[in-house]
Amino acid sequence: MANINLQDQIDFEARRIRYPEQTLGKGLNQPNASENSGSRKILHSTQYDQVLTIMHPEVPLIGTGYEDQFGMNSSSFKTAENNYEVLRKIYKFSFSKEHYFMIVRNIDTNEIDVIERKCYYHNTESYGYINNCEYIDSLCENMHIDKGMVYLKSTLNDQYNNRQDGVNLITAYMACDKTKEDGIILSVPAAKKLASPLIKKVQIVINDNDIPLNLYGDENAYKIIPDIGEYIKDNELCAIRREKKEESLYTLSYHMLRKTLMSDDIYTECGRVIDLDIYCNNIEKLETSASYCGQFNNYYQEAKRFADELTRFVGNYIKLGHKLTYKLQKLYSNSLKMLNGEQYIKEGKVFSNIIIEMIVIDEFPMNVGDKVTDRYGGKGVISEIRPEHLMPQLDNGQYVEIIYGQTTCVNRENPGQLDEVSINFCSARISEYINTKVFDAAEFVKMYLDFIRILSPEQAAFTERMISGQSDEEMMWYLNDLVESGIYISTQPISEAVDIDKITKIHEEFPFIKPYVITIPIIDSNGNVRYTQSKRTMPCGKKYIYRLKQHADDKFSVTSLSSTNIRNENSRNRLSKDHKAPYSKTPIRFGEMETGNFGHMGMEMAIINLMIYAVSPTARRSCQEMLTGDPFNIDIKLTEDASNRSVEIFNAYFKAMGYALIFEKKRKVPKYHIDYCPILELPPIPSIFCNYNPIIEFKQDQTYYADHELIKLGLEYIQNKFKTPIEYYPILELPPLMEDKNNE
Repeated sequence: MANINLQDQIDFEARRIRYPEQTLGKGLNQPNASENSGSRKILHSTQYDQVLTIMHPEVPLIGTGYEDQFGMNSSSFKTAENNYEVLRKIYKFSFSKEHYFMIVRNIDTNEIDVIERKCYYHNTESYGYINNCEYIDSLCENMHIDKGMVYLKSTLNDQYNNRQDGVNLITAYMACDKTKEDGIILSVPAAKKLASPLIKKVQIVINDNDIPLNLYGDENAYKIIPDIGEYIKDNELCAIRREKKEESLYTLSYHMLRKTLMSDDIYTECGRVIDLDIYCNNIEKLETSASYCGQFNNYYQEAKRFADELTRFVGNYIKLGHKLTYKLQKLYSNSLKMLNGEQYIKEGKVFSNIIIEMIVIDEFPMNVGDKVTDRYGGKGVISEIRPEHLMPQLDNGQYVEIIYGQTTCVNRENPGQLDEVSINFCSARISEYINTKVFDAAEFVKMYLDFIRILSPEQAAFTERMISGQSDEEMMWYLNDLVESGIYISTQPISEAVDIDKITKIHEEFPFIKPYVITIPIIDSNGNVRYTQSKRTMPCGKKYIYRLKQHADDKFSVTSLSSTNIRNENSRNRLSKDHKAPYSKTPIRFGEMETGNFGHMGMEMAIINLMIYAVSPTARRSCQEMLTGDPFNIDIKLTEDASNRSVEIFNAYFKAMGYALIFEKKRKVPKYHIDYCPILELPPIPSIFCNYNPIIEFKQDQTYYADHELIKLGLEYIQNKFKTPIEYYPILELPPLMEDKNNE
């Protein structure tokens, strides 16, 4: 192996890395990266992958400039790789213009391609994002898409393609009971700002003997599901009833088909239906069963119309010798299969009737138990959501939107969050000062540039060049926008990191920046609210907040009181994953976290809870006392006949091998017998108010005994083998030391 000169390698790396930001990855999105600990930087990069898209995101007031580069490399940001000509738009549904396929021709290669336009994108589970389709909707036939043009993007990019994943919330750091540990207090308007679109794919399988109910129809029309664009009623998307001949006269009557029964399969969801796909391998029944499948037949005919129009149009270009891209070939092939009546195969299996796949979108606001984070690894759980009038109010009339714990920065060693709040506080105070005073444009511009120059000289130089080339009207429009929307700062994460020296310099340069006088709402014991001003002022500024994917609804679980499967052991119920039930109806399955939580109280406690809630059928049934017994005296205990079903199954396997696992119950007996005598009371100190004769005498010219000396004297009595209990009297109050006898 050749010898490597270490100094040459260091020199090479020094030439390659010209500025410290080249060493960062996701840390490029973290302002003031050098102000935070290494563990918090790693945590921020992990949390960045768990950010949940929100309905109305905002551009961060303080950024690094690298957020846009990350957004442009996202799969949701689609740019034209070549020059294209628009040939035709083929709509998926004739009654809706929201979903269509645009057939385009690659001008450079003469290849035919397709661009799918839809208002959403479903990623996995209930996660996805909303698309911004303004540009693609403006295109018509024979129009061109230039190379590099952004033709489709998500709402996470604004009109100027700035990346926006969170919102700017007015932040205060306060010590209260709801902000202990990782607790965060949120206002109702802030919870609405952090509302997210949950996009869910619901699959409904209808077998040959299943009858869908008429939940959305009336006496004149049989309607099974909400149509595209309609909202779900009463959280019931669809209901299926299994056909039984002995009950058909009652359960399949026209009146009963509009009501749900306990035995029905009910698909529960909330929100609005925005898309639908139908797959049918029993076309004759679909077309002949118009009484209850007429709605499905209409959607199936729409799918056939789309397939016919697509194959006819694309087929003409195939005859002319044009090549198709793989995406268009796949769409063309599936359309031909549908028109030819080929059986549809789902996940490698052929089904016999109908499958409906619906996309449901729901606006999901923040709830207690959901998680948010900042850009500094400061993850927390929403502990309370308060109305706006119960949040602290600033002296400018604004309300605090989010409250963090006062010690969060000290515990987490990420002072970068305080730098962001301080900078936005200063910029807000400058905007307020300018808005309340009379300035000409030159004074305004000078104050604005002086503020930016302290934080980022590079941005100040760029802004100065930009403003110098504007007209007076454009400059005034730009300055007025700064006062209304705020001052946006872009700094390098390391080389331009803000520290306390820069913040001190800002306060020296702008002495009118003063902390806010806070008005705090206080609720008395009668529920009345009164407002009082705090004794201490507080700097409050906006901080960029993300919403994380871990929301509280995913953690909801319940336990059943009955047996589960044929072996009477608990098993997983996946009905909630299939949108058929809001919760699992099987007993709790204990995991490592639950066992560890009970383990600190002793493994006996963990075993008892495991048997009561999961593995013992007899013990599980005793849980009904929680619902039917005295709610103020719940005492559930294991009985003698309570057995562990998992052990019984284990012994069944062992019996075939000739072994057996035997448990013997033994009463606990202490190994050593301890005899002790009770100590009743301590002797009092002599006083004119007490006539008892104490065991230990105190004199005025003597130093009084401390606690450890009293314990030592007590041990001496025991060592002298006093077999009778020591009776002593309580010390009411020690008399003061009398250094001056004249003061008696």
